Amino acid sequence: MKVVHIGLGKTGTTSLQKSVFPRIFDNYNKKELLESLDILLAQSFDLVKYNIFKDKFSSYKDVFISAESLVGWDPEQWSEMLNRNLAAFGKDAVILITIRDPLSYFRSYFQQIVKSGYMTNAEDYFLSEYKYRSVKKSIRPGMSDAINVDKFDLELLIKMYSDAFNKVIVVPLNNISSLNFLEELCNKDDNKLNKLTPPLQKRKNLNLSYSSVAMRLTNYKGRVLEFFGCKQNVLFFYDIKYTLNVLYKGQTPIKKNSIKSMFFKKINWHYLMILISRSPFRSNYKLPCNTYLGKNLSKNKELVRQIENSNSGFVVYE
Repeated sequence: MKVVHIGLGKTGTTSLQKSVFPRIFDNYNKKELLESLDILLAQSFDLVKYNIFKDKFSSYKDVFISAESLVGWDPEQWSEMLNRNLAAFGKDAVILITIRDPLSYFRSYFQQIVKSGYMTNAEDYFLSEYKYRSVKKSIRPGMSDAINVDKFDLELLIKMYSDAFNKVIVVPLNNISSLNFLEELCNKDDNKLNKLTPPLQKRKNLNLSYSSVAMRLTNYKGRVLEFFGCKQNVLFFYDIKYTLNVLYKGQTPIKKNSIKSMFFKKINWHYLMILISRSPFRSNYKLPCNTYLGKNLSKNKELVRQIENSNSGFVVYE
C-alpha cells in the first residue's frame, strides 16, 4: 500500500512522524524520496526532475510519505498542490489528512510562523479574499507572508481529494492518540497498536508552541532587529552576529569557533523561548480579538466536531 500524509500542519504531525509512523511502516519517509520531495513544492516546474521522482515513488510496492507541506499552507495553493500530488503519487495512493478545530489551528499556525522568524501581526497575516487580492502581488512566492482565510474550507479540501483519489482518510487532532485510523493503513493486530498508544498519549510535546510571554518577547526582539536594519531569525546567535555586522560595518567582534561563538550557537533565541514556554506559570497565547478567521469558520468548526463525534473517530472516503 502506498500512503501519503499531506497534512494539515499543526495537527499532531510531529508526534506521528517521530513516535508512530516509523514504528509501523518499514518504508517510511525513505531518504531518496524526501530528497526529491522539494520538486513538488518548488515554484518552478521541472518536468525532468518530476518524472524522476515519479519513477522512484512508483518503484515501491509499499511506501509511506508524511510531509505536511504537501497540502499547501495557504488555501490559495490547495488546488495546484492537489494536481501535483495526483500526478506524482497516482489516484491509487491512500491520502491521509489530519485536521483540527480551526480556531486552535489558526492560533497554533500563527505561533509557528512567529517562531520561524516572520515579523508580522495576526491581523495582517490572516486576510479576507478582498484584502488578499489587494496585496497578492507583494506576496513572495513560496513565502508565508499572508494567507487567504476565506478560502480555508475543510469540506472543500476533503471533497477535492476524495474526488481525485480512490481512498482518503480524515482524522481530527483530538482523536489521533487512539490510533484507530491505523487499522485502515496496515494489518497490525490490536496488541501492537495498544503498545503504541501510551507513548503517544504521554509524549513530551515535540513541537511546543510559544507561550504568550514568548510571543511578546519575540515580537519585541523583531522590532529591535528591524530598528537596526536586521532580518528576523530564530537563532539568537545569528541575530547578534547580523546586528554587530551592521554596527561594526562588517567586522563582527565575535570570531568564528571562539568561545563566544560556541556559546551563542548553543544558547539561541528559540532555546530560551522554549524554556519560558515550558514554565509551570505558562500563559497560553491567544489571537487578538479583531483577527479575521474567514467566512467558513463556523462551517469548519462543525465539520471537525462531526468527525470527532463519529463512531470511529475518523472518516474514510472511498
